[in-house]
Parts: sequence; structure tokens; C-alpha cells
Amino acid sequence: MASPIVVDAHMHVYETKAEGERQKAGYEIWEYGAKPGVPFSRYGGDVEEALVAMRQAGYAHAVTVNLFAADLAREEALATLPPGADRARVLAEVDATMGDRLRAFNRWACTVARTHREITPFVAVDPAALSVEVLGVGLEIIASARRADRDPDSTCSTRSMRPSRRNRAST
Repeated sequence: MASPIVVDAHMHVYETKAEGERQKAGYEIWEYGAKPGVPFSRYGGDVEEALVAMRQAGYAHAVTVNLFAADLAREEALATLPPGADRARVLAEVDATMGDRLRAFNRWACTVARTHREITPFVAVDPAALSVEVLGVGLEIIASARRADRDPDSTCSTRSMRPSRRNRAST
């Protein structure tokens, strides 16, 4: 009898190791409140390290649940303002970029998934960054691509929870 497929159902992956380390250093565990001694992975969190961690732990597949947080982008922009700066203008400029930032974030996640079949992303949805109408169109494009089993440039490819070909031999 074949071994069961082991899936990590909640993994964060970052574009760079430095970004992963930065996110871990500032992460507040809001799900269950502050607790001393909560362990974090020893890995930085970029794609290559995520794949190494998966192999070492015996996972054949992972679902990434990266967070796109418009509020964090706003906070970061305000944190760097000099005294007396026009906060409203800076926030308006940041807000004007949120739709593009969200699209780029999802495009990156989907590119990772296309390149590494053992990773399935959750795409980010934020009605504050893109209107409900635009989000609906984007989600319909993703759903259509999945139904048609094709992989357009701006969407995620069709997935199953089967391991990739290169992982099948080990399961």
C-alpha cells in the first residue's frame, strides 16, 4: 500500500529570504494572542528554502497562504514620513498603488506555483485595494482557467493534491 501524501496546509513563502526574515521578526501572533516561546521556522521563507523544508519534513505538497495587507503598506509609508509631511497626500499616493500591488503579489504567487508544482497558492483578495467588480472579474478568470485546464499569464494553474511527477516516486 502506498504511503499517504503529506500536505502542509498553511505555509508562508516570500519573494526573498530577507523579506521572510523581516516578516517573521515583526509578526504578531494575532490568532491566539501573545505567548512566550512560540517557535518559528529556522528557514528564511523564500521559495528555495520552503522547498528544502518541505523535503526535510517529508511533505509532498504545500498550500501557501501569504498575506497581502494594504494596512501594512500604509503603516510602512507613514512610519518613514518626516515631521510635518502631508500624511493625507502620502496615503492617497499609497492607496493609488494598491490594486497594482495586489495584482503583482498574486502574479508572483501564481508564478511560484507554475514553476513548483508542489506548491498551491491562495490568491489574495482585498476589496479595499480593488473594487468588488474588479475582484469578481479576476476570480472568474481564475475559475475559467481552472475549468479549461489552461494557464494564462495572470492566473494560477489548475492543481490537484497529487504530488508532482518528481515527488511521486517518493510517495
